[in-house]
Amino acid sequence: MERKNTWSVDDDKLLTDLVLTCMKNGGTQTHAFQVAAVELGRTIAACSFRWNSTLKKKYENSIRELNPKMIPQGKENSTLITNEPITQELPSNNLIKEISDYINELEEKIEQQQQEIEKLREQTKINRDRLIASDDLQKIISIISSAKQKGYLGRAN
Repeated sequence: MERKNTWSVDDDKLLTDLVLTCMKNGGTQTHAFQVAAVELGRTIAACSFRWNSTLKKKYENSIRELNPKMIPQGKENSTLITNEPITQELPSNNLIKEISDYINELEEKIEQQQQEIEKLREQTKINRDRLIASDDLQKIISIISSAKQKGYLGRAN
């Protein structure tokens, strides 16, 4: 996954909306971070850090309204850790389409590479046959030269 350093206003809004919606529906922040990570193309840790370090402070009142236990009095900056099971939300249709398109592109590239490999194998076989023929020709020339030197060629019987 490519590292993204800056968070845009739209990224912050999407992360905030996902976290608050998830909390409103009784879900966990962890689940919201998983969904946000997929939607934003970031890691779960990056989404969690952004929420806890920057955005959570801005939405304390909204969080308190959704779940008063979420932010204990006097500990507004603490992070709630739950032992609730992590559930996986399905990726969006756009993400599935992008992945599917990417897989199709890779399959096409694999097919092209396999065709190229087959062509190279055929060329290698042709070159090997030529090399063998060349070696055989060199042997014949060597035999003829040796026969000439020994006087076997050029004599009439």
